[in-house]
Amino acid sequence: MEPFFQVEQLRRSGNFNMDTDHFHDSYEIYYLLSGERHYYIHNRIYALQAGDLVFINKNQLHRTTSRNRSRHERILVNFDDLFLKPAADIVPDLAEMFQGESFLLRPNAHEQGGLRICSRRCCRSSGRKRCGAGRICRRCCFNC
Repeated sequence: MEPFFQVEQLRRSGNFNMDTDHFHDSYEIYYLLSGERHYYIHNRIYALQAGDLVFINKNQLHRTTSRNRSRHERILVNFDDLFLKPAADIVPDLAEMFQGESFLLRPNAHEQGGLRICSRRCCRSSGRKRCGAGRICRRCCFNC
């Protein structure tokens, strides 16, 4: 069985709200590049600003809605346990990070610079067939 990995970058210029919660059997990382959003996960509401990362555990109900400005750009990364396995073997506590509650990270300016570089590499490579986007992103994000 192949590991599941998907990355998508999307820019919206109009108002966008998810009407209903949803869940999936993969992990999700939501990286807000610009704009502001509300992110609802289980029974919590996160007020996201540009540069924020949200980690959503598999099978957790979640959705996003507009916050103040309607324009936003985001990168969405979904992956499964098989994708995480090589990194979890090298990075201690990585698997535990994805087993608990979903959470928000607010990286500083220096960390955001590294995230932008990594996310660009992932998005560029994901558009090419047979490019190994998963390997590229795993190496970039987890150094393995």
